[in-house]
Amino acid sequence: MKNDMRAVTIGILGVGHMGSALLEGLLGSGMNPRRVIVQGSSPSRVRSSIPTFVKQGVVVSHNARYLAAHADIIFVTVRPGTVEGVLREMQGLLRGKTVVSIAAGVPMKQLRAWVEDDVSLVRIMPNIPVAVGRGIVGLYAKGMDAGRRTTLTKVLSGLGHVVAVNDERGLDALTVISGCGPGIVAECLAIISRSAKRLGLTGDTDHLAKDIMQGTLTYLEERGVSAGMLRDA
Repeated sequence: MKNDMRAVTIGILGVGHMGSALLEGLLGSGMNPRRVIVQGSSPSRVRSSIPTFVKQGVVVSHNARYLAAHADIIFVTVRPGTVEGVLREMQGLLRGKTVVSIAAGVPMKQLRAWVEDDVSLVRIMPNIPVAVGRGIVGLYAKGMDAGRRTTLTKVLSGLGHVVAVNDERGLDALTVISGCGPGIVAECLAIISRSAKRLGLTGDTDHLAKDIMQGTLTYLEERGVSAGMLRDA
């Protein structure tokens, strides 16, 4: 991550599956661990679930209000049913800040009702490869001012490819494609591996399947060939 982003403090509310992936991806992109604050159900549970990151210097918050007071960009990665309670808990501390929700099924109109007026509110939909900086991040940021959007986009770019959409229907569609995509790819790899074993190949057929996938992707990229063209060749 570029040096001008190192002064930004990131808050992550919720360190479940996706919250942890975001944390790993942000740190992998060069974010200063001491500029990252996380908060979960309890400080002890957070420390036990992400011990490596805590050792690196990630700050564990004792409550959402502390995180809101000290973070510039706040990722809300809790379950959809608890979003309202978390946002209301932080009221009075969010003015001038950016709140990023990854809660599926909670529309912008509803989120807006739970925060102050002077809050940059956006929705994103990342997929799990953000953990290694190769994810897809859908971004819906209608009405966000240019400066804050530029800052947020720089942060998100460290997680992978940012795809901006014009409306929430587009975000829903992207969620289906990018969210299910890794599982579909994983199933394709599993099919190749199982088929190799059925045909009598020995050794690490999972590794073989990955090599086939990676080689195919490299070929498509370097030759400028579409998947459909290669399939039909």
